[in-house]
Amino acid sequence: MLFRSGTYQAAVIASASYCDDVEFTVDVDVEVIKNTPDITTKPSATSITYGQTLSESTLSGGVASVNGSFAWRDSSLVLTAGTHNVNVRFSPTDSTNYETKDITIFVIVKKATPSILTNPIATAVTYPANVADSVLSGGSATVPGTFTWINGTQTVVAGTNSHLVTFTPTDSVNYNSVTASVPLITNKNAPTITEKPSVTIIKYIKSSAVRITKVKNKKQYVKLTYSRLNDVDGYEIQYSNKKNFKKKWVLNTTNKKVKITRKALIRKSNQGVLSVSFSKKSRISAMIGMKYLNKKVKINRRSWNKNSKIFMHLRAYKLVNGKKIYSKWSSTVKTKSYWNS
Repeated sequence: MLFRSGTYQAAVIASASYCDDVEFTVDVDVEVIKNTPDITTKPSATSITYGQTLSESTLSGGVASVNGSFAWRDSSLVLTAGTHNVNVRFSPTDSTNYETKDITIFVIVKKATPSILTNPIATAVTYPANVADSVLSGGSATVPGTFTWINGTQTVVAGTNSHLVTFTPTDSVNYNSVTASVPLITNKNAPTITEKPSVTIIKYIKSSAVRITKVKNKKQYVKLTYSRLNDVDGYEIQYSNKKNFKKKWVLNTTNKKVKITRKALIRKSNQGVLSVSFSKKSRISAMIGMKYLNKKVKINRRSWNKNSKIFMHLRAYKLVNGKKIYSKWSSTVKTKSYWNS
């Protein structure tokens, strides 16, 4: 006969060892205690994420010597991220005759992943620069933490480009880091001119276009006309009584459209004075001779007798950084003076 757990009264028949014919009955109390089941296979637990309670982890499997079920001892427990040994209780279906039994099993708690609510703002940089030269400010997430560039040593290029940042939670034990894309503005750099380039020649002054087009002799002067170029700043005229221009005089003009200042640069003592005017037909006239002498300059006219030979040529110039860049000399024209000394 099997007894359930509890206290029972039983009659025990006893005999004396010294007398075989004597027997007697004795009533005794018999206590039947609960049995402890054996756990042959522990159950397994599904992993949970930090912030969840043990109740969200499911127990499965597990085998015991009697029928029953496994459950967490404290299902409201919140664990930190990592692997933990947690108490599980086996409760037999026949709780009258079998005790509950506690065991420990492993449960994995994963790190939680925060959400970025607002991306940080990156300050603009000027090329050349690295990503780390830009300062990140602002930005927020569901948990406290900081934003940093992922590849701070990367060289940036001019324009607006997106670069990755990492959000690192202050509680890095229980929370994962997350990434976000932040626009970074890189301004173009203004180069520094350490040395200005030197100009050796102005190719757009066509020397073939610089020419004396007409020479007219008068009794008191010689009038010459030459083509006007729109892309030059002025002209220089040389005239001499020597074909090789060893003895010469230089006159300068400017290339204004309305009015021109009369100016004579004195290279020798005996010199005529140039009077320049612009015509509506885009030509320039220059007059050299007795009639147009500059009264403020003493002129020795012995080199300019009647029928003296006069050789003339001209060249154009362009002002570049305050310096005159000249074209080649035009072809030389020859005439003679008709005035008397």
